[in-house]
Amino acid sequence: MSNSSHPTAIRQTFNVVIGWFGVAIGIVLVVSGLMARSPHTMAFVGFALAAASFCVMVRPSIRFGADDVVVSNVVREVTLPWPGISHATSKGSLVLHDNDGHKTTVWAIGSQKARGARNADDARLGILPTASLRPMPGTLTQPPRSAGALREALDAETVDNPTDVPSGRRVRWLPLPCALMALALVSVIVAVIG
Repeated sequence: MSNSSHPTAIRQTFNVVIGWFGVAIGIVLVVSGLMARSPHTMAFVGFALAAASFCVMVRPSIRFGADDVVVSNVVREVTLPWPGISHATSKGSLVLHDNDGHKTTVWAIGSQKARGARNADDARLGILPTASLRPMPGTLTQPPRSAGALREALDAETVDNPTDVPSGRRVRWLPLPCALMALALVSVIVAVIG
């Protein structure tokens, strides 16, 4: 593991592969659209596809640090200190609940398999859902990548957290993904109008 405070960004592999596939198709459409002699509608659609694929499928992640959990979604990043997390749920996607009543959905971790299959995959990979998610110096543990296993591990980490303290939740809007999504929307509008 690296020495950074949030060493590993956890994403589900399927989402990342599909996202990069969408980016590649978008780039091909942009190049094809720019080479066409007619209006560049295909280039605008290709840019929108590439930008949206990157922001929605590739970029979202969750990172576990010694002091906090950082959830990077489409256009914002939410930082939750460990003592501020009350529990997690995993119906549809992994959702972190904090002491102030806020819910933070983790776009990078979805529930795609039945519970038994998800746990079997984690067991096959040697991932224990009750293993500590907080990085310790010198550990090389692989965190789980399924919503159910992460929920169980998060609940094990936060079971003793006090519920009467403020969560300390910090939300930061990220300018580059916001700009990419805005440009993707503008590109679709220009493609439809043009």
